[in-house]
Amino acid sequence: MGIMTVHKAFPYNVLEADQSNLPITVEVLAQHGILDLYEFVVPQLFAGLLPAAERAAPEDYFPFTRKANGRDVPTYDFILRLFMLQSSHEQFVFALGHLYRAHGSEVPGHLRRAIESAGIAYLSKSKPELGDVFISGDAQKLRNETRTRTILPPGDPLNADLLESVNYASKLTHNNFMSFVNRAKHDISIKDSQWSVRLTFAFHSGTNLGGLLRLALWML
Repeated sequence: MGIMTVHKAFPYNVLEADQSNLPITVEVLAQHGILDLYEFVVPQLFAGLLPAAERAAPEDYFPFTRKANGRDVPTYDFILRLFMLQSSHEQFVFALGHLYRAHGSEVPGHLRRAIESAGIAYLSKSKPELGDVFISGDAQKLRNETRTRTILPPGDPLNADLLESVNYASKLTHNNFMSFVNRAKHDISIKDSQWSVRLTFAFHSGTNLGGLLRLALWML
């Protein structure tokens, strides 16, 4: 898999390379039967979540309030789930944009946030008070209440694969130094007692075929 070489000044050379990567990535994903999943299956999944929930709800169900001590109270946990659904969708779109442009190192962070959003939504079903924390605007308390092993319990088989993906994404995201080193090349030469060091940094990573396909399948 090749990347078009450009000779414009920074940052326009990087941006033009981004655009040149798009048709290459699309062609590769299409050749390996993956593109249809991104173009049709995943969009239909996100689009169908709310209608599926509506069909499963009783006819008299009103999601924005519930009875508590004989009176109607707002269901802030439902509002939280709506926000988390949109967050998960948004983060997946961001990750897909990086994948198409061969920004391999940028994908894991967005995937992690997408999974965390789904985990928070899932937890709020059994812990509706999370909605009150969310609507209060207390960001620190919400972080404390939604730590990774809280939203994705290690002993829950339903979340096992997601927890593994979050942990893997965290290693790739937090280990910034190693991520930099893996995308940098250096050349050291000595001539007539003069040292010369040349560093080259790859803005576009994961551009080999195997790396691109592994990343694309992991996202799914």
